[in-house]
Amino acid sequence: MGINKNKFSFCMLIFLLFLQMYSVLALYEDEIGKHDWTRPFVGRVQHLEFDLPAGTTTKQRSQQLQGGSSSRRLFVATDHNVLAAIGLKSSRIIWRHFLEDAPVNGIKLCDGALFSMSNGLLRSWSTSRGILNYEISVQEQLEAKFAGSLACHEDPDDDRSLVFASTARRLVAVAPLTGALEWAANLDAGSGENHSEVTSFPNPDGLTVVTFDPTAGKMRLHRFGTESGVAKRTATVKAEWLTSLQRLAEQLGHAGPWQSVEEIGGQDLFQLTSNSGAVVAMLDASLATGPTGESLPAGSLLRYRGQVRFLLRQQGDGGGGVTLEASSSSSLVASNKISLSFASHHGRVSQLYPVTFVRKGGSYGYRVVMATRDADLHAFDDTGERQWMREESLAGIVSVEAVDLPSADEDELVTPGGSVFSSFAQRLSGQVHHFIHVLQHLMLCWGARPASQADSLGEFGYPDEAPAPPASAASSSGSGAGSLIRDEFNLHKLLVVATKDGKLAALDSATGRSVWRLMIPMPAAAAAAEGTAAKSARTEARIEPLAGGQMPLYIQRTTAHFPLEPMATVLCRDSSTGRPVLFSFNPITGIGIGLAQRLQSRLLQALLVPQPSHDDGQYIRPLMLLSDTLQVTLYPAKTALPHGFKSLNLYTIDRDNRLLQGYRLRLTEQQQQQQMSAISTWRLALHEPILVTAARRPTEQVHSVGRVLGNRHVLYKYLNPNLLAVATLAKDMVTPAPQIGDAFTQITIWLIDTVSGRVVASATHHHSSGPVSLVHSEHWLVYSLWNQKQRRFQLSVWELFAGNGLRDCMNATQPIVGKQSYILPAPVQHLAVSQTERGITAKSVLLALRSGGIMELNKAFLDPRRPFDMTPEFQEEGLMPYHPEVPMSTQAIVNYNQSLHRVEGMVTVPTGLESTSLLFVHGTDLFCTRVQPSKMFDVLKADFDYAFIAAVTIGMIIGSFVTQRLAARKALFRLWS
Repeated sequence: MGINKNKFSFCMLIFLLFLQMYSVLALYEDEIGKHDWTRPFVGRVQHLEFDLPAGTTTKQRSQQLQGGSSSRRLFVATDHNVLAAIGLKSSRIIWRHFLEDAPVNGIKLCDGALFSMSNGLLRSWSTSRGILNYEISVQEQLEAKFAGSLACHEDPDDDRSLVFASTARRLVAVAPLTGALEWAANLDAGSGENHSEVTSFPNPDGLTVVTFDPTAGKMRLHRFGTESGVAKRTATVKAEWLTSLQRLAEQLGHAGPWQSVEEIGGQDLFQLTSNSGAVVAMLDASLATGPTGESLPAGSLLRYRGQVRFLLRQQGDGGGGVTLEASSSSSLVASNKISLSFASHHGRVSQLYPVTFVRKGGSYGYRVVMATRDADLHAFDDTGERQWMREESLAGIVSVEAVDLPSADEDELVTPGGSVFSSFAQRLSGQVHHFIHVLQHLMLCWGARPASQADSLGEFGYPDEAPAPPASAASSSGSGAGSLIRDEFNLHKLLVVATKDGKLAALDSATGRSVWRLMIPMPAAAAAAEGTAAKSARTEARIEPLAGGQMPLYIQRTTAHFPLEPMATVLCRDSSTGRPVLFSFNPITGIGIGLAQRLQSRLLQALLVPQPSHDDGQYIRPLMLLSDTLQVTLYPAKTALPHGFKSLNLYTIDRDNRLLQGYRLRLTEQQQQQQMSAISTWRLALHEPILVTAARRPTEQVHSVGRVLGNRHVLYKYLNPNLLAVATLAKDMVTPAPQIGDAFTQITIWLIDTVSGRVVASATHHHSSGPVSLVHSEHWLVYSLWNQKQRRFQLSVWELFAGNGLRDCMNATQPIVGKQSYILPAPVQHLAVSQTERGITAKSVLLALRSGGIMELNKAFLDPRRPFDMTPEFQEEGLMPYHPEVPMSTQAIVNYNQSLHRVEGMVTVPTGLESTSLLFVHGTDLFCTRVQPSKMFDVLKADFDYAFIAAVTIGMIIGSFVTQRLAARKALFRLWS
């Protein structure tokens, strides 16, 4: 009986497992990564610590690292508020955590654990898996600007360790293992000073804490022991040069210039480093020397690590290579000088992180992790060979444009309607240009082979990606250009991106590989004056986004006009003067077209002319620039306007003054010359802070202008291409304020006609707040917001219909607006809508959820006409009954288990297939996939049985011939009979 019972249990277990197989929702193994790719990043590194083996102290470190690498991994804290562990040999992300929206003040390794401090919270993390051990608060009251620092004290005699967390007002000592508070001390007791920066480092007796007041030019020194929170020594010294360093830090975008402070040789030697150099200050009870404390060459960084001093000198402008000198008074350290080479598009070196280790013979060696101006991270050994490189600059993408690849079919390059001789000449010229481009590409790849090999190391060092290709398959300029050919359905595109650090790059939409990279050059006049300015003010002119963090890209000439090369232009700003800069380049090869141009006046708006000019044979869409003096210029300057062009309407958004203003650009004849002039046509003051705006895409295609109802009537869409959606925030004066917390706010949505300035529709959501995301397409608008009273996220939809039939679809009559709101069970970061080539496919709304998923939601679920009671007419029309909650399906998550956090934007691109649209998501991570709202109705499935269909077709053809022969013979026999 026992044996039968065991068999019965085993059979029941197998049966239950068999049933569970039908409830599993998953991808096939061969479908993972087939049409999508992911690239995870961490962002610009602000704090870095090298790993120590678990349970080691400073005294034990040299014994455990003999003969081994400098460390197993490195820990970083970035500007994206990411805390992560990266493998030192592989550059792979071992683990990472997204912290709250507050800067990380510092990280420190102590007693085998990693400590981080942000927003007044001290956290302890497991170094192996990144598990949170505990967290405690180190501030007694909330501070408007929290500044903090971490230090570790390890006593090798009694194995006692302490973690010191210091703020601008308070210092606490914590036991690393338990998190117990040992003691606390006030740093500003009785001083009456307002210190905005703080840093600390251990000394043989305990801890040294220095608080900085750059506005007053003072530094305050505190020496503490490990037994109690009583300061053994306190001194205030003057340091007038702190004020200039503070201005320097503000220009460079840092929270403060105090990147490294260490004690060397038993003295308080402060090293204050920044992007443009280093300052060493010797501090005692009465003196603090500034930049003259030690004579360093311009453009150098100094770092101390144990007994070794590392001096990094920039070569020339710092792009392409630096020289590192390692020296020490100890005989165990070999002083050497090595050259570190990297591509010029990385810019200058911004930070140096060395680590020393002990070799088997007892001598010291070192590894260097280096951060460049474009936020990329590089790792070198003590021979100067680069081990890997991480493209962290791609975590700061601010604008994206998709470019069609050139076609390999020469027949498409012949202009239709031309004569035979002109077509033959154009075809022959195209083939000659092709041959010249191939030769140039081969010469470029041959000459840049060493740089390409170095630049491709570690390009894809991530655990969830395929291995990197050989070095010859990718390079820093024009890599893989030979394979950049348009496919049959135009699914293969080039994604040209611009980052907030002033860098351009092109990504292959099929693989995610970086095809080329380019640092936006400074204008010629600014570059010539940069050397003099850097020597006097120790500043570095650089390219930065425009106000609001925008760096727009404009595609002025596509690849459809061969042999003319495509042309793209980026609009940015010079950090030294604040003036706008224009730079043109080839989006396929990444080669600049001409020099960067710096404009002399401030721009109000830049807009591409809708159509290119065909008269001059250049096929360039001019870029119209409207200055603050209402002067209109074209870029390029000698570009011809398209035939029949008369006027153009545009608008500007002034977020500071809460103002929208419209202009009309007109072409006038003056002294037999055509000139552009601008006049202000309308002005609208909203009197409320502008949160976000959204407009229709100029290239969006609308397939149907009406919607057929169940009673055979037609509801025509209000298709006004000049509508602008604006969301504003104000204090809610209608709903009473809650008893606890802040007062309620209200969100107002405006639909504004940008030609006349008329408000087409508006709605106010009481007791609502942000974040707000808008998406506007065809005749409808969808936006998300937070309901403060109900404490939930909502999706609201508007649909606009013409009031008087087809003739009012685009006229200025007041449309009929249908509105409805739905409950969304998850918070939303961004919204987007799918785009197809002809607009026939149904639309899908794409939601970037805060949980890391990208959900595809059919627009039919967000229909304001969904009825409460279904009728036969509504059923025939295809409407779904109203339900207040939006369905959340795991099958609708297009990125399955590839979670995407801190999404900054989503871009959809139409392809040659009407059913398919490309989706590119950028933020801390990059993700690209295909979206098919109506499934793939225009292409056969991948598992289509071609052999069976071919056999049936061939059989039917053979059968038709056989039956025809038999029928003919039968007819002949009938005649003879």
